[in-house]
This record gives sequence, structure tokens and C-alpha cells, in this order.
Amino acid sequence: MKPKLTKKQRQLWTAVKKAICKHPDQFDMDWWFSELLHFDNMAVLPAGRCGTAGCIGGWAVALGSHRSTKLSAVSNRNAGRFGAIELHASRLLGIAGEAARGRIFDANLWPAKFRKPYAKAALNKEGIKQRVEAACDRIDHFLKTGK
Repeated sequence: MKPKLTKKQRQLWTAVKKAICKHPDQFDMDWWFSELLHFDNMAVLPAGRCGTAGCIGGWAVALGSHRSTKLSAVSNRNAGRFGAIELHASRLLGIAGEAARGRIFDANLWPAKFRKPYAKAALNKEGIKQRVEAACDRIDHFLKTGK
């Protein structure tokens, strides 16, 4: 069942997906925002372009916030499920409930067909592309099914 999203929320999902595809060297599901790309929770590569990488929720906050939002590097693992960035991203994207947010913002909770390719990808140019493909497939699946 498709999730009930506003037009603005659907547009933001599309913008996040496009940004991740356009800037794969700025995508990292381990952190809301970071200066480094991580593999197995270890920083191994600098983020591209402006020097900042983000996860799906981080990109949503960066692209969907109309007011000045002070953003800091906060780990998904250390911020807790109810971190301010997570709640803000959830509202922007129209994701209701802690469990639903976890299934989007925590790659370890993604369905296996998305989680495994993301987790197995090496942190090199080809692996980063595989991570992005897994994330975009995850986004498409959520927009089609709400799961």
C-alpha cells in the first residue's frame, strides 16, 4: 500500500533520491551528516564536493528545511531513535512512527534485498555506486509499498 504523502513530501523524496544519485560520494547511511564516508563504522574516505556526506534523513533535512537549521555530525547509532534530526527528517518525509523511521533511516533494518547489497559494498568508487543503488531501490520500495 502506497504511503499517504503530500505532494511536497513526494517531491522531497524525489529530490533526496536525485541528490544521492548525483553525489554518491556524499552519501553515508551511518551518519546524519559527516565529513567522512564510513565502512563498518570506521571513517575511511573523505566526503566529496563540499566535504559533507549525509544519509537519507540527512539529505531530507538539508534539502527540505526552509529555515536555517544548525546541523552537526550526529551518528545514527549514538543519537538515539528520537534525535531531533530524525524527528525533523521524519516530518519532512511524512514517515510516521519510530519503527517506520528505523526501517528507512537505519540501513541495518532495511529488508534483506536492500540491506545486503548496501552492507556488502566495498568503500571504493564501485562500492559507493552499489550503496547508492541499494538506497535508491529502498526509497522506491517505500514509495510503492509504504514498507
